[in-house]
Amino acid sequence: MTLDGGVRSIAPAESITVQHLLLTRFNVPFSAGYPGPFLDEQWLSNRVRLFDQFCFPSVMGQECAEFTWLIFCHGDTPVAIREQLASYERANVRLVWADGPVTDMLVDAAVPEGAADQWLATTRFDSDDRKKKTAFTTHSFFFLFFFIQIVCLC
Repeated sequence: MTLDGGVRSIAPAESITVQHLLLTRFNVPFSAGYPGPFLDEQWLSNRVRLFDQFCFPSVMGQECAEFTWLIFCHGDTPVAIREQLASYERANVRLVWADGPVTDMLVDAAVPEGAADQWLATTRFDSDDRKKKTAFTTHSFFFLFFFIQIVCLC
């Protein structure tokens, strides 16, 4: 329905294409100049352990696997840790190497080709987080629900 009470038709939900991007800061700073342990091998080993134990299985076990996961890693990450991180890459899981914080420009450059032609839904997911297996299905539902609400009000 429009604001003046008229009815507006919209395309069926099946024709709405949504690219879901999952963004994870693995060992890059929050902001430029932010001091942190991002390259300390002991901190990184612990971070990899948490990622491996909680985050990775949680994401890969999602009922809805239609997402691209961008994992932002520092360009100076030690080789041994880089090799561990490389084992997580999949068709929908990409490591993005950066020398500073995650910026809009960095995300834009890392977005899969063609995604700019679609609706983008993003979810920030910390490298030590865990979500229940229906989390991304719920995210997709709410994105479409609010998208349809917005279209109907226009």
